[in-house]
Amino acid sequence: MNATQFKINQLRMTNIQKLLEGLVVLLGAIFITALLPQLLFKYLYADAALTETPMLLEYMSDVVFGFGMAYLVYIIAGAFNRGKQIVQLERQMMTGDDSDNTIQDETELKELEALVDEALASQKDTPKSTATKRKKSTRKTSKK
Repeated sequence: MNATQFKINQLRMTNIQKLLEGLVVLLGAIFITALLPQLLFKYLYADAALTETPMLLEYMSDVVFGFGMAYLVYIIAGAFNRGKQIVQLERQMMTGDDSDNTIQDETELKELEALVDEALASQKDTPKSTATKRKKSTRKTSKK
């Protein structure tokens, strides 16, 4: 599996995770909206003689449900964004245009070329110096 396929799989799993998370938050908001005002009224305001509905009970259900809906919209917008990225990466894979890897490959290629050039340069210097040493050593032995 190459890097592009990994990115695609990771984006798909993130989409699934975030959508499930959004649904759980929305269901939680619905339950809080439906049950919490009744529970508060039953236990918190049970002994109080209320002449009007408390502010907490009036706005709490709207705020909680609004938060759940806003979070779900945020999650869906993120899913569309990740979906666009997935489509772009799939097109990139189909065309074979992997520009990220190409840039890395080009820099690696330049580094390898520099290493090879250095090795060849040092190799060219080494045989000349050993050849001259051999000639000097043969001359000394022949003089004797």
